[in-house]
Amino acid sequence: MNDREMSLEEFCNKLPPFHRVNKELSALESQIKAEQESVNELSMANQNLKQWVQDLHSGMYINCVYCGHRYGPREETPIAMADVLKAHIETCPKHPLKIAKDEIYELEARLKRAEGGIRNIKVFAEEREEISVYMANIVWACDEVLKGLGKEKPC
Repeated sequence: MNDREMSLEEFCNKLPPFHRVNKELSALESQIKAEQESVNELSMANQNLKQWVQDLHSGMYINCVYCGHRYGPREETPIAMADVLKAHIETCPKHPLKIAKDEIYELEARLKRAEGGIRNIKVFAEEREEISVYMANIVWACDEVLKGLGKEKPC
């Protein structure tokens, strides 16, 4: 056996006692169960708050504070007022979120155009590089012809 190998007995002696591992496992399982119960309670509270907001909006008119458009009451609006307001925000020309969204779309379009321009420049540069190689070969060939004629390069 070398230094890195150990007998089964040595390996077993290095393991923590089973009862300690079992206690730690039980404690972790209890902690997970408590956290899951907490998550369930918070989820229920969140659902109750969403329903409460919908109930509050159900018999009211809602106005957009940016453009003044008016929605409601419930009889005229078949879906929850919060959903109506969210849908309005998507189209309201004066709402900051709509303005920001439009700016994002414009910037994305400009970015695509810029990327296309960069691709064109790269293609142009690569074509120029190929032309430069051809030109260098032509200059070399001309130099060779001049040498063969016993003439020196003009440049």
